[in-house]
Amino acid sequence: MPLRLLSFCSVLLSLHCASAAEPAPPSKELLDKLTAAVNKCTAGHMELLSGPTAVSLPGAPAAWTVLFRDTSWHLKDEPQSADVGAELAREAMRLPEEERLKKMDRFDDHIQFWLVPADAPTAAALKDKLPFTEQPNQWHREIVCLGERQGFTFYACAPIYNWIRIQTELTLKNGDDPIQGAIRALGVEDKGRCTANSCGPILVEAGMAALPAIKTAVADKHPQRAQLVGLLCYFKADAARSQLLAYASSADETVAEAARRGLLWVPKKDAEKLYVQWLDEGAGKKNVRKELRACGAVDAKDAAPILPRVLAAPTDVHEYRSALELSRKLAGKPPIGAALLEAEQRICGLRGHDQGKPSDAVAEILRSDDKEAVAAIGLSLALFSTKADCRPVNEAGVSILRALPDGAGLKLVRRLRSSMARDGHDDELARLEDALKTVVP
Repeated sequence: MPLRLLSFCSVLLSLHCASAAEPAPPSKELLDKLTAAVNKCTAGHMELLSGPTAVSLPGAPAAWTVLFRDTSWHLKDEPQSADVGAELAREAMRLPEEERLKKMDRFDDHIQFWLVPADAPTAAALKDKLPFTEQPNQWHREIVCLGERQGFTFYACAPIYNWIRIQTELTLKNGDDPIQGAIRALGVEDKGRCTANSCGPILVEAGMAALPAIKTAVADKHPQRAQLVGLLCYFKADAARSQLLAYASSADETVAEAARRGLLWVPKKDAEKLYVQWLDEGAGKKNVRKELRACGAVDAKDAAPILPRVLAAPTDVHEYRSALELSRKLAGKPPIGAALLEAEQRICGLRGHDQGKPSDAVAEILRSDDKEAVAAIGLSLALFSTKADCRPVNEAGVSILRALPDGAGLKLVRRLRSSMARDGHDDELARLEDALKTVVP
């Protein structure tokens, strides 16, 4: 064979070999960055279980998959006390796994990634062809295109709140929209609404970048528009607050009510007129404790003339107490004294085994000349309720009310009983009235 022809054949052979060479797998550096991002975005709980493993995907010349796992243990029977539960969990975790499984449930949560060479013709169109991960996870997952980096297109099967943060941490480009992912997540119903509750803060962190998408979703009557509107109260930007104020007058009742809740939850001076309006609309008709709190936070002077209606017909003792404290503040009176409040808190800490112990705190409260505050504290203690045995607290409250001059305690309970009965408090107020009428030897 002539030398020139031999050289030509060698060139053709080398070109064929180069074109037939398989794409290189992800580098160790890239895998380390992925592992670090996964651990940072999942509180460091994930371990690399397998990969990168070569897999065959439709239309892709090459692809690799990586699998991460988080293993957690939870007591089968959680006690009411968090401290007791933590100690029981520590004891169970010391047991061999076979014995531990009798006391605890094991959960293995998996996140899977696929990496495809970004220059492949179908690299950006594989999402619908990827197999859903067979390995379990307690939480809702979806398959997404995370974007491109260092010559690869990344895909994931992961909880929404995980993939959004991993996408950001790796600064991946041209992937699925994280804002739309977070909005979509608000409608997910998984255990404890984990996905929805975890993605709300993501939208708040996005701030103004998320506002256009939120406005569009609300205008389109998105099923989760109430949650989206409510999130605006946490945004720092003035534009978001202005939008929330505008939504308060929306013809869409769902939107208007969500805006109202948000404005009341984070009260600011810009909504003062609305707070007074809402207080006026509800006073003496329904519980307005949130409106009272908002009016107090912005020092709404125009609320003062409305408060007597609340004090005359409160729905519960908390609303009565809130209205009383606000009326004193707006009238320029001093607040309930710190010593009285401290004595009240000492009594509130008593439980069933503390019978007879609150006498010193009761005496301290009764020595006060502020009889209006003493009556309010006595009423609060007499109706105090938690899951624990509150009899010592309630008895202290009865003692305070009974000791008020001219039967003021009994008169207060009788006056409030009819309005509080509307919200199902008649039985406890009837018992309180009977206790106050009882003659103590």
